[in-house]
Amino acid sequence: MLHKLLCCPMYNNNLTELLKTFTPGEIKEFREFLNCSYYNKRIAVNKLYELISIFYPGFDNDLLNKEKIFEKLFPGKKYNDSSLRVLNHYLTELAEKFLVHKRIEENKIEYTLQLSDILFEKEQNKLLEKNLRRSSGYLDSININAEDYHFYKFRLQSQNTYFRFASNYGNYDKIIAKTDWNDVFIDLREYYLLKSIVMYLNVINQKNLYKKEFETGSFSQLIENIKPVDYENSPVIKLYYYLIKLKTDKDHEDYYFKLKNMILRTKKNLNDFDLIGAYVQMGSYCTLRISEGEGKFKRELFELYKQEIEEKTYLMSDNTMSPLFFRNAVVSGLAMKEYEWTNNFIHKYRPELNKKSGDNYFYYCLAKYEFEMENFESSIELLSRIRFDEIYMKLNSKILYMQNLYELHHFDNLLHSLESFRHFLGSDKLIPEERKKSCLHFHNHLKKLITLKARSLKTELALLKRNISNDKILKNKDWLLEKIDPVQ
Repeated sequence: MLHKLLCCPMYNNNLTELLKTFTPGEIKEFREFLNCSYYNKRIAVNKLYELISIFYPGFDNDLLNKEKIFEKLFPGKKYNDSSLRVLNHYLTELAEKFLVHKRIEENKIEYTLQLSDILFEKEQNKLLEKNLRRSSGYLDSININAEDYHFYKFRLQSQNTYFRFASNYGNYDKIIAKTDWNDVFIDLREYYLLKSIVMYLNVINQKNLYKKEFETGSFSQLIENIKPVDYENSPVIKLYYYLIKLKTDKDHEDYYFKLKNMILRTKKNLNDFDLIGAYVQMGSYCTLRISEGEGKFKRELFELYKQEIEEKTYLMSDNTMSPLFFRNAVVSGLAMKEYEWTNNFIHKYRPELNKKSGDNYFYYCLAKYEFEMENFESSIELLSRIRFDEIYMKLNSKILYMQNLYELHHFDNLLHSLESFRHFLGSDKLIPEERKKSCLHFHNHLKKLITLKARSLKTELALLKRNISNDKILKNKDWLLEKIDPVQ
C-alpha cells in the first residue's frame, strides 16, 4: 500500500503553489471564508481544503497524494481524476476571490469609492453624503506612495464633486458652495504628470540596466515643459523631475545638489516610499560618480547612508535591514576610513539582518573591516565561515580572499587562486556579463601587478596605473592603485 501511495502523483498544482504564499492568518481566514454559504455552497470543497491545508506551508509531504485525498473525499468510490480536478478548480477560484475580497476590504479608500458608486446608483443620498465625508479623511491617514496618493485624491475629489452635483440638481446654492471643478482638474493634472514622470524614470532605469533603446520622445517633451517653480506646493513632482535630470541632463551634478537641498527642506511633506526611492537613486548616482573618479561623492554617499540609518528609511516590509544596504554602508564607511563608526555599525545592526543571509553578510563585512585593519589572517578566517549560496557573495568573497593573499605575500597561492577565479568566471552562466567583465578586469590587473612587481618594471607599472585609473567598470580600483604606488 505504501509503495502504491509513493507511486501516485503528488497533489501539487496551481492551488498549492498559491496557498504556499498565504500567511498563517490567511490560512485561517480562508477557512472562515469557505464556511460562509454566500461564497461557497459545496461541502466537498471545504473537505478538500481541510485535507490539503494540514500540509501547509510546504505542501511537500508524501501523504499529500491524489488517490489518498480522493479516497477520503469519496469513500468507496473508484478514483476519478476529473472529479478531483473540478473540486480543485472551484477551490482555486475561491482562493482568488478571497484574496481580492481581502485586498478591497483592507483598502479603505477603494472600498469607500466603490460604496459611493453603489449608493449613488441606488439613490441613497443621505448614506452617500455620510460616506463622502468619511472618505475625505482616509487619504491623509494612510502611508502610500505619491503616485497612489494623487490617483486616489483625484478619484475622491472627482467623485465627490460629481455626486454632489448630480444628487442636488436644481439646488444651485448647495452645488455652488461645494463644487470646485478646478480642484478636480488640478488633481488630475498632477496625477497624470506624476504617473508620466515615474514611468519615464522606470524606462530610463530599464534602458541603463538592459542596454536597450526605447522610444521616449513624448516623455522627453513632457519633461522639457516642466518648470519646477510651478510645483513649489508639490515637492514630490520636483523630486522625480530632479531624479530624471540626474540621469539625462549634462548638468546632472547641479541637479543632485538641488535634489539634496530640496529633500532637506521638504522631507516632512514627502512620503516614505518616495523618499526611499530617491535615496536609492541618489546612492546609485554617487556610486557612478565615484567610479568616474569624482572623489567628493564618497563623502556624499557615506552621509546618505548615515541619513537613511538615522531616519530608518532602510527598513524593508518585514522590518529588517536589506543585506545589500548593510554591506554597502560598511563599504562606504571603510572607504571614508570611518573605522570606529563602521565597526559599531556592523555589530549594532547585525540583529536587523534577516536570518536567511544575515550571518553571511555579517562575516563578510567583518572580514572587510579586519582587512582594512591589516588583520589579514583574521579576515581569511572570517571568510571561511561564509556559506556560498549567493553568486555575488561568492564573487566578493573570492576577491577579498585574493586581496588578503596579496597583503600576506602568499603569491604562489594567489596565482593559483587567480587561475581558479578565471575558470570560475568563464564557467558560471549565472553571473551577469557586466559584472563578469568587471571581475575579469580585476583579475587581469592584479595578475599583471604581481608580474611587474616581481620584475621591478617601473615604466610598465606606470602604464598599468594609468590603465587602472581609466578603467570605468573596475571594482577595488583604489586598492590596486595603492599597491602600485609604494612599488614606484
